[in-house]
Amino acid sequence: MINKYSKFWLYLPVIVIAVFAHFWRLDAVSLWRDEATTACWAREILNSPECLPRVWNGEVLIAQGADAHDFDENFFPAMQSWLQFYVAALAFKLFGVSTFSARLLFSLCGLLGVYFMYRIGRLVFDSINMGLLAAFLTSVSFPYLLFVRECRYYALSMLFGILLIYEIVRFIMDREIRNTVSFYVRIAAWGALFYLANYLTFAILWGCLAVFFLFDWDKKVILKFILTSIILGAVLSIEFIWLHLDFVLGTKASEGPQLEQVWKYLKRNFELLNQIFPFYALIPSGIVLYFFGWRRKPLLFRAVVFIAAALFLSVIFNIILTKNQTQTRYYPHVIPLAILLFICFFDQIRQRFGLIAGVICLMPMMGWHNLLYFDNLNEAVVQQQFEGRDWYNAAIIEFIDKKIKPDETVAFYRNVKGMAMYFRFPWLKWVAQLDAADPAAQKYRNRLPDRIFDDPPTADWYILWDKRKFDMNRLQNYEKVWEYQYIRREERKRFWKKRKPKRFQYEVYRKIHETSGSAM
Repeated sequence: MINKYSKFWLYLPVIVIAVFAHFWRLDAVSLWRDEATTACWAREILNSPECLPRVWNGEVLIAQGADAHDFDENFFPAMQSWLQFYVAALAFKLFGVSTFSARLLFSLCGLLGVYFMYRIGRLVFDSINMGLLAAFLTSVSFPYLLFVRECRYYALSMLFGILLIYEIVRFIMDREIRNTVSFYVRIAAWGALFYLANYLTFAILWGCLAVFFLFDWDKKVILKFILTSIILGAVLSIEFIWLHLDFVLGTKASEGPQLEQVWKYLKRNFELLNQIFPFYALIPSGIVLYFFGWRRKPLLFRAVVFIAAALFLSVIFNIILTKNQTQTRYYPHVIPLAILLFICFFDQIRQRFGLIAGVICLMPMMGWHNLLYFDNLNEAVVQQQFEGRDWYNAAIIEFIDKKIKPDETVAFYRNVKGMAMYFRFPWLKWVAQLDAADPAAQKYRNRLPDRIFDDPPTADWYILWDKRKFDMNRLQNYEKVWEYQYIRREERKRFWKKRKPKRFQYEVYRKIHETSGSAM
């Protein structure tokens, strides 16, 4: 029997590892461009009398795309859900504006996710040890840490996804819950927060829940879930129509179904999942382990079937919603599901063949899972944090700090790189350029200063980061004064197959004035 003293020594190492994994060197690297988008708009909330994240503050257009796709006619962010901005703004209010505070509350959400993974593991297996194993594996999961150690909605999607999974597992293990109003209130609350974190991943996981309740086939429960969904949908649709509908209708994902490309979509999505965990190996393994023991434990079997089905259904719903626009960041909620499946395999192997066999089974699954460390996702931001060096942005940050004066204007190509620099240097007179030839951007011609449009650029400095589609003729009145090339680490799709390293280059151009000299 485990007493309070022995419990302490069981919990302590897992707690220490979890805290260390979530907060160590959190501010070792500057925010990358998508993180900086969240942080810049969060900072605008604090500067706004209405506490709203507007992209135009009267001086600077804080936008990612030259085609104006990421904001609406009221200058509100239209592409992304807003909860992430307010989470970052709260951190700035409490702790000041910094790289550390930008990531702090998101990382804390990741830590809360670890706790609820412990609760799920303990509930499913009726074992403190298995709960601690779930918490430990989550804490040493690089894909999990990659998504929660950033100033981005990923950590929120992860946390609220875990909470929804937790509620369904409770529902499976305790049939009395279906008769309580509080159960439906909780899934509605977590669902609403999930939606406010990211409406796309919410739709994917909520669709999985709908299929689960349908196959559970309790008519009273189905009716209650439908009623919950209708109420939730009615409330959330107001926000969606106001902020996001025009953006969604303007994307390629809104186009009609292309049935001839379904195989292409399936292949792409399953390859993405296979990068996160050994997806193809789990299918035959699951069939074998079912005959080992899951069928003799009906509640455990139902929980595992829900977890596995949610993985498969996430692919189907993602294809329906995004088609060929799928990216790994649309799947953060599958990482906890994968870890829970790893534990299920470990448990069954351990019971049948012993602890050592279970560990031998678990290690390659977690090893494959953590190979995502080499894929350079999200500008390898967490890899850089762990290694304590900023190999992407340090050079350009140093250049801006030393060479550009506060009264000089700067344009970036692409704008999204300007996000990262503007957060780092709030004094920067950043000019986010809109494409003067783009009809969507033209709508703002009379509402924004001419300097915002690129016909021609008028900024004192022009910094090129990704010039593959850039017309160099636009810089006829500029001279190159600095360049810096860096090579991304080799990206690995599988541990036996390497991609060629990608080369990126910063080029800095300064406007030629009559009194200016030549290159610096």
